[in-house]
Amino acid sequence: MTDTAATHPIVALAAGIEISEERAAMLDVMSKRLTVNHSLTLHRDSVSAADVGAMIAYLEQAGMPPTATLRIDGTVGHTRMYATWSEEMQL
Repeated sequence: MTDTAATHPIVALAAGIEISEERAAMLDVMSKRLTVNHSLTLHRDSVSAADVGAMIAYLEQAGMPPTATLRIDGTVGHTRMYATWSEEMQL
């Protein structure tokens, strides 16, 4: 015996569920939301405080917001910065 779409229990259940206008609007917004993840990495063959400031300024000019996560690693003669952040876009 095969169930048709009209007699399937899930279809019957879905037909009986009411979604409020507020929830329908929220679901519509959620379906049109896009999260864009950004990451930038800089490497410099120097480790002075002035270099760190210049690297941060460069990241800011490249679009890094003040709320970004910034990780700085350094070894003898090298500095690396890793900036990451997310941005929600509306479609």
